[in-house]
Amino acid sequence: AVITVDDAYRSFLVAGWPLLQQYGFPATLFVSTDTVGSGDFLSWPELKALMEQGVELGNHSATHPYMLDALGTPDWARAIQSELHRSQLAFEQHLGFTPQLFAYPYGEFSPELAGLVRQAGFLAAFGQQSGVISSGQDLFALPRFPVGGPFAALDRFREKMSMKHLPLFDVTPKDTIVKEANPPELIFYLKDAAVAPQTLRCFVPGQVECRVVRREGEEGRYQVKAQAPLAGRRSKYTITASDTPGRTWYWYSKLWVLPEYGPVSDDPVAR
Repeated sequence: AVITVDDAYRSFLVAGWPLLQQYGFPATLFVSTDTVGSGDFLSWPELKALMEQGVELGNHSATHPYMLDALGTPDWARAIQSELHRSQLAFEQHLGFTPQLFAYPYGEFSPELAGLVRQAGFLAAFGQQSGVISSGQDLFALPRFPVGGPFAALDRFREKMSMKHLPLFDVTPKDTIVKEANPPELIFYLKDAAVAPQTLRCFVPGQVECRVVRREGEEGRYQVKAQAPLAGRRSKYTITASDTPGRTWYWYSKLWVLPEYGPVSDDPVAR
């Protein structure tokens, strides 16, 4: 398991880190550089002290913006590049290094945004869609699942820790933004003898199960669609399946973003 914390609130220093130290657990803290030293956020000297104690620092942008809102406009790419450059420069000026890991603000990303993060020199980037990281996965669309509030029960954590990445191939669309049809349709191939296809299930926040249908004449190809339009700025299709004995469960989530809903301030501190 990898522990990550977003935003660099002071609560990490006074409550989170002492507890992690007590049990010898490392963590990565993602920092939005414009907030450093203001309000309830940690200062640069405090971040430096945490880094010297073994906390890994990652980049969470400069201003914590909704990075997909102006996607497709002429100045969008230049604005994102400026955001990434300015935040990395702040790390260099105050701490003498630039992070290699990035966490998308609010967990929102797209193929275009991931490309700019890659071009900026980062090695990997994290969203907030749930799931399991596995080898061969897109390093700029890495999933995380929350362990807080109703998700903090130890039995549920153990359950998630036993799950594996659901090996879906040729997943379409690659885009995360719902541009036309809502609910969107997701198509994928599942060709893994260890997974029992009859156990495939899909879940949508605020809805009953979405439909998983095998496409006629196309072995291993399935389509998934919610039964009602997605609501809210962010949603996801969470797809699970088990092996034939039912002992091992597999897990995959597809992020959907609907920018027309406007800003939603629900970015959890911990993911």
